[in-house]
Parts: sequence; structure tokens; C-alpha cells
Amino acid sequence: MNPNPLKLGFWVVVIILAAIVSLRPNWISDGNTFLDGFVNYYYLSVLGVILSITVASLLQAHLNLTRIEEQRGRVCFSKARKEIKSSACLMIALFALALLIVVVKPLT
Repeated sequence: MNPNPLKLGFWVVVIILAAIVSLRPNWISDGNTFLDGFVNYYYLSVLGVILSITVASLLQAHLNLTRIEEQRGRVCFSKARKEIKSSACLMIALFALALLIVVVKPLT
């Protein structure tokens, strides 16, 4: 059985982050001056600009693939368009997570 390197890497990162949270919580608290200054509304505004530019680029790629399919008269890029859609949804979900973190961080 060959392990998937992406899954393995994901679980290694999750275990390391869980260890940091449980063993050294002050590293991720407001006591860490870097994180205190980094995770704020400026962080969110930069992520919003990056999200809007990237989603616009993904939309343009999706439209170009659709145009090429219409010119050829057959569907040949359905898998690529599906991946583009999933990438856009993942980026929007990650932005929503960042928004949640920025809102919840001062409350905790």
C-alpha cells in the first residue's frame, strides 16, 4: 500500500500544529507580537485583493475553455473546468475562514 504524499503531508502538518497548540499556546496567542500585529483587518484586505484578482483570472480561464469547446463543437475540458470551479470554491472558503479568524481572534 503506497501512502498518498499529500495526505501524509497534511496529517504531519495537522499533528505539528496540534502539538504547538497544546504544548506552547503562547506561541499563537496575542502574547506573540508578530501574530498580534499580523492578523488584523490589513491582513483581511490584502487577502480580499488577492482573492478578487485570482477569482477573476479563474473565471477568465473557465470562459476561454468554454469558448474553445464551443468552437470545436465537443466537450473536452470538463475535468479542467471542474478543477477551476473547485479551486475557486476552496479559495472563497479559505477567505471565509480568514474572516472568521480575524473576527474571533480579538474575542478570545
